[in-house]
Amino acid sequence: MSTKNLVTLASIVLAASAGFLWMNDREDEDEDEDEASEAVATTTAAGLASAQINDDSARVLALIQVPGGRITEGGIETEDGKLLYSFDIAVPGKEGLEEIHIDAMTGAVLAHEHETEESEAAEKAKESPKKSGR
Repeated sequence: MSTKNLVTLASIVLAASAGFLWMNDREDEDEDEDEASEAVATTTAAGLASAQINDDSARVLALIQVPGGRITEGGIETEDGKLLYSFDIAVPGKEGLEEIHIDAMTGAVLAHEHETEESEAAEKAKESPKKSGR
């Protein structure tokens, strides 16, 4: 076998191996995401059943805190043992997001924080080990 053919064959084997390893790593990530989604679905169903404030009311209460804002993500969750609604709200012309927490039992505003992309990434990184149990 010529050197050129040998190099070509080695390149193909290396590329195939890298692709296989990437796919296996991606499948592990998908499994972690599926487990996290199942946990959120369970929390959401249980939370909605016991919440005194419904989702629509919580959304209105959150939007009152951020005039002109638009909810990009949100829902019910348990944080530090407290049932609450958490909403990320984008404001046109303003970088980052406003994060609003509404008490699911009383409708009280529990938190209002401005989050940048950096602080959001740090928060998700901090939450990731909790969700995956690592």
